[in-house]
Amino acid sequence: MTRATTFRTIAIIGAFLLALLMIMTVSRAAFSNPTSNDANYVAAGSVVLDNNAPSGGENANPGDESGDPMFGAVGGTWTVDAGNLAPGDSVTHCIDIQYKGSLDATVALESVGTGTPTVANFDDEINLTVDRFSGSACSGTGTAVAGGTLGTPSITETAWAATGGAPTDIMSYEITLELDSAAGNAFQGASISDIEFEWLANQA
Repeated sequence: MTRATTFRTIAIIGAFLLALLMIMTVSRAAFSNPTSNDANYVAAGSVVLDNNAPSGGENANPGDESGDPMFGAVGGTWTVDAGNLAPGDSVTHCIDIQYKGSLDATVALESVGTGTPTVANFDDEINLTVDRFSGSACSGTGTAVAGGTLGTPSITETAWAATGGAPTDIMSYEITLELDSAAGNAFQGASISDIEFEWLANQA
Protein backbone atom coordinates (compact mmCIF):
# COMPACT_ATOMS: atom_id res chain seq x y z
CA MET A 1 0.00 0.00 0.00
CA THR A 2 1.42 3.30 -1.03
CA ARG A 3 1.58 6.36 1.21
CA ALA A 4 -1.06 8.17 -0.86
CA THR A 5 -3.42 5.22 -0.54
CA THR A 6 -2.86 5.13 3.22
CA PHE A 7 -3.70 8.86 3.59
CA ARG A 8 -6.78 8.40 1.45
CA THR A 9 -7.95 5.49 3.58
CA ILE A 10 -7.36 7.41 6.82
CA ALA A 11 -9.33 10.44 5.42
CA ILE A 12 -12.28 8.25 4.45
CA ILE A 13 -12.32 6.56 7.88
CA GLY A 14 -12.06 9.98 9.60
CA ALA A 15 -14.97 11.41 7.60
CA PHE A 16 -17.03 8.32 8.41
CA LEU A 17 -16.30 8.63 12.14
CA LEU A 18 -17.13 12.36 12.09
CA ALA A 19 -20.47 11.74 10.37
CA LEU A 20 -21.26 8.96 12.87
CA LEU A 21 -20.46 11.30 15.78
CA MET A 22 -22.77 14.00 14.36
CA ILE A 23 -25.62 11.49 13.97
CA MET A 24 -25.16 10.28 17.55
CA THR A 25 -25.11 13.89 18.82
CA VAL A 26 -28.33 14.85 16.99
CA SER A 27 -30.24 11.72 17.97
CA ARG A 28 -29.26 11.86 21.62
CA ALA A 29 -32.19 12.73 23.97
CA ALA A 30 -32.04 16.10 25.82
CA PHE A 31 -34.08 17.79 28.57
CA SER A 32 -36.42 20.67 27.50
CA ASN A 33 -38.91 23.03 29.12
CA PRO A 34 -41.31 25.46 27.32
CA THR A 35 -42.99 28.65 28.49
CA SER A 36 -46.04 30.34 26.93
CA ASN A 37 -48.17 33.44 27.33
CA ASP A 38 -51.87 33.14 26.48
CA ALA A 39 -55.27 34.84 26.94
CA ASN A 40 -54.02 38.02 25.25
CA TYR A 41 -56.52 40.64 24.02
CA VAL A 42 -56.63 43.52 21.55
CA ALA A 43 -59.46 45.93 20.66
CA ALA A 44 -60.01 49.15 18.72
CA GLY A 45 -60.80 52.35 20.60
CA SER A 46 -63.86 54.50 19.97
CA VAL A 47 -64.71 58.04 18.89
CA VAL A 48 -68.19 58.82 20.27
CA LEU A 49 -69.99 62.17 20.10
CA ASP A 50 -73.44 62.85 21.58
CA ASN A 51 -75.69 65.84 22.10
CA ASN A 52 -78.13 66.22 24.96
CA ALA A 53 -81.91 65.89 24.56
CA PRO A 54 -84.97 66.23 26.80
CA SER A 55 -85.66 63.99 29.79
CA GLY A 56 -82.05 62.87 30.01
CA GLY A 57 -82.11 61.21 26.59
CA GLU A 58 -79.45 61.50 23.93
CA ASN A 59 -79.29 61.65 20.17
CA ALA A 60 -76.81 59.02 19.03
CA ASN A 61 -75.42 61.27 16.29
CA PRO A 62 -75.28 65.08 16.29
CA GLY A 63 -77.77 66.39 13.75
CA ASP A 64 -79.60 63.06 13.60
CA GLU A 65 -83.05 63.85 12.19
CA SER A 66 -84.58 61.22 14.46
CA GLY A 67 -83.57 63.31 17.48
CA ASP A 68 -85.60 66.12 18.97
CA PRO A 69 -85.02 69.44 17.15
CA MET A 70 -83.88 72.56 18.93
CA PHE A 71 -86.24 74.79 16.92
CA GLY A 72 -89.72 73.88 15.71
CA ALA A 73 -93.22 75.04 14.93
CA VAL A 74 -94.39 74.16 18.45
CA GLY A 75 -92.50 74.70 21.69
CA GLY A 76 -91.95 72.18 24.45
CA THR A 77 -89.51 71.07 27.13
CA TRP A 78 -86.77 70.87 24.48
CA THR A 79 -87.97 72.48 21.26
CA VAL A 80 -88.06 76.28 21.08
CA ASP A 81 -91.06 77.62 19.15
CA ALA A 82 -89.66 79.27 16.03
CA GLY A 83 -92.78 79.07 13.90
CA ASN A 84 -94.16 82.61 14.12
CA LEU A 85 -91.30 85.11 13.81
CA ALA A 86 -91.76 88.75 12.88
CA PRO A 87 -88.91 90.74 11.30
CA GLY A 88 -86.28 91.34 14.00
CA ASP A 89 -87.50 88.45 16.21
CA SER A 90 -84.96 85.84 17.32
CA VAL A 91 -84.95 82.45 19.05
CA THR A 92 -82.08 80.95 21.04
CA HIS A 93 -81.24 77.45 22.16
CA CYS A 94 -78.32 75.97 24.13
CA ILE A 95 -77.10 72.48 23.27
CA ASP A 96 -74.40 70.42 24.99
CA ILE A 97 -71.97 68.49 22.80
CA GLN A 98 -70.49 65.61 24.77
CA TYR A 99 -67.41 63.57 23.86
CA LYS A 100 -67.57 60.03 25.25
CA GLY A 101 -64.98 58.16 23.19
CA SER A 102 -62.04 56.18 24.55
CA LEU A 103 -59.51 57.80 22.20
CA ASP A 104 -58.35 61.41 22.30
CA ALA A 105 -60.10 63.50 19.67
CA THR A 106 -60.71 66.97 18.34
CA VAL A 107 -64.28 68.26 18.04
CA ALA A 108 -65.75 71.13 16.05
CA LEU A 109 -68.95 72.39 14.47
CA GLU A 110 -68.65 70.93 10.99
CA SER A 111 -71.60 72.21 9.00
CA VAL A 112 -74.98 73.98 9.00
CA GLY A 113 -77.42 72.88 6.35
CA THR A 114 -81.11 73.29 5.47
CA GLY A 115 -83.78 71.93 3.23
CA THR A 116 -85.25 74.04 0.43
CA PRO A 117 -87.16 77.11 1.74
CA THR A 118 -90.78 77.48 0.69
CA VAL A 119 -89.93 80.96 -0.65
CA ALA A 120 -86.67 81.36 -2.56
CA ASN A 121 -83.83 83.00 -0.59
CA PHE A 122 -85.71 82.86 2.72
CA ASP A 123 -82.71 81.00 4.18
CA ASP A 124 -80.63 84.12 3.63
CA GLU A 125 -83.15 86.16 5.65
CA ILE A 126 -82.40 84.07 8.77
CA ASN A 127 -79.34 85.42 10.54
CA LEU A 128 -77.21 82.82 12.36
CA THR A 129 -75.12 83.25 15.49
CA VAL A 130 -73.34 80.37 17.27
CA ASP A 131 -71.29 80.89 20.45
CA ARG A 132 -69.32 78.18 22.25
CA PHE A 133 -69.01 77.90 26.04
CA SER A 134 -66.74 75.72 28.14
CA GLY A 135 -68.75 73.14 30.08
CA SER A 136 -72.50 72.80 30.20
CA ALA A 137 -75.43 75.25 30.11
CA CYS A 138 -73.97 78.11 28.00
CA SER A 139 -72.82 80.06 31.03
CA GLY A 140 -69.87 82.38 31.32
CA THR A 141 -68.10 84.04 28.43
CA GLY A 142 -68.69 82.50 25.03
CA THR A 143 -66.61 82.47 21.85
CA ALA A 144 -68.21 83.14 18.47
CA VAL A 145 -67.77 80.11 16.22
CA ALA A 146 -70.29 80.73 13.42
CA GLY A 147 -72.25 83.56 11.85
CA GLY A 148 -73.72 84.62 8.53
CA THR A 149 -77.13 83.28 7.54
CA LEU A 150 -78.69 79.84 7.23
CA GLY A 151 -78.27 80.16 3.48
CA THR A 152 -74.64 81.24 3.70
CA PRO A 153 -73.25 80.13 7.06
CA SER A 154 -69.73 81.14 8.08
CA ILE A 155 -68.12 78.63 10.46
CA THR A 156 -64.97 79.88 12.16
CA GLU A 157 -64.62 77.41 15.02
CA THR A 158 -61.20 76.08 15.98
CA ALA A 159 -61.52 72.44 17.06
CA TRP A 160 -61.35 71.75 20.78
CA ALA A 161 -59.42 68.85 22.27
CA ALA A 162 -61.32 66.05 23.97
CA THR A 163 -59.61 63.49 26.20
CA GLY A 164 -60.59 59.85 25.76
CA GLY A 165 -62.21 58.01 28.67
CA ALA A 166 -64.04 59.37 31.70
CA PRO A 167 -65.03 61.99 32.60
CA THR A 168 -67.11 63.17 29.63
CA ASP A 169 -65.78 66.31 27.91
CA ILE A 170 -68.59 68.82 27.31
CA MET A 171 -68.82 72.07 25.37
CA SER A 172 -72.09 73.96 25.09
CA TYR A 173 -73.22 75.91 22.05
CA GLU A 174 -75.73 78.77 22.10
CA ILE A 175 -77.45 78.98 18.72
CA THR A 176 -79.50 82.03 17.75
CA LEU A 177 -81.70 82.35 14.67
CA GLU A 178 -83.07 85.78 13.78
CA LEU A 179 -85.49 86.80 11.05
CA ASP A 180 -83.72 89.80 9.55
CA SER A 181 -85.34 93.09 10.52
CA ALA A 182 -85.37 94.13 6.84
CA ALA A 183 -87.21 91.01 5.62
CA GLY A 184 -89.87 92.14 3.12
CA ASN A 185 -93.48 91.17 2.48
CA ALA A 186 -92.39 88.47 0.03
CA PHE A 187 -91.31 86.34 2.99
CA GLN A 188 -94.59 86.37 4.92
CA GLY A 189 -95.47 82.77 5.78
CA ALA A 190 -92.19 81.42 4.39
CA SER A 191 -90.49 78.55 6.21
CA ILE A 192 -87.47 76.23 6.12
CA SER A 193 -87.41 72.64 7.36
CA ASP A 194 -84.63 70.09 7.88
CA ILE A 195 -82.23 72.59 9.43
CA GLU A 196 -79.24 70.55 10.58
CA PHE A 197 -76.28 71.45 12.76
CA GLU A 198 -73.52 68.84 12.62
CA TRP A 199 -70.49 68.45 14.86
CA LEU A 200 -67.63 66.11 14.03
CA ALA A 201 -65.10 64.32 16.24
CA ASN A 202 -61.81 63.20 14.71
CA GLN A 203 -59.30 60.99 16.42
CA ALA A 204 -56.42 63.19 17.56
